[in-house]
Amino acid sequence: MKRRIITVITAITGDRIVIGEAEFQHAKEEHFSMLPDDILLELIERILKDPTKIFEQKKTPSISSFLST
Repeated sequence: MKRRIITVITAITGDRIVIGEAEFQHAKEEHFSMLPDDILLELIERILKDPTKIFEQKKTPSISSFLST
């Protein structure tokens, strides 16, 4: 079985991540159908290169702090 490679991305860990056509199509069809291919590839690259920028959470006041005032 041949594996068609879409791209290879070097993650923040230094690992080279190979994204095959089958994996990419699965991600696109099952999880990100609304995104064009180029945007999805950019998203994957950003997550692998610097996950803290993507998953950084800002602290927001909870609703209970508003109710207690």
